[in-house]
Amino acid sequence: MMGFASHIAMPIQMVSGRSDQWGQEFLLRAFATPPGRKRFIQFDGDHSLAGFEQDVIRVNLEWFDTYLGKVR
Repeated sequence: MMGFASHIAMPIQMVSGRSDQWGQEFLLRAFATPPGRKRFIQFDGDHSLAGFEQDVIRVNLEWFDTYLGKVR
């Protein structure tokens, strides 16, 4: 999967839990997206992000508003 990441240049947001041991930061760096258009957010949870649902929704809606425009 890392080999394909260098071909992706669209805005990227990764949301994960701190105890999720998958190597998201390495993957995020591999994307060809300029640094100003990458966002990495971690919550104090595991892969499921249980208990952080409202926070995940909030950060995703912020991201969508930035790149897709606010809902009218």
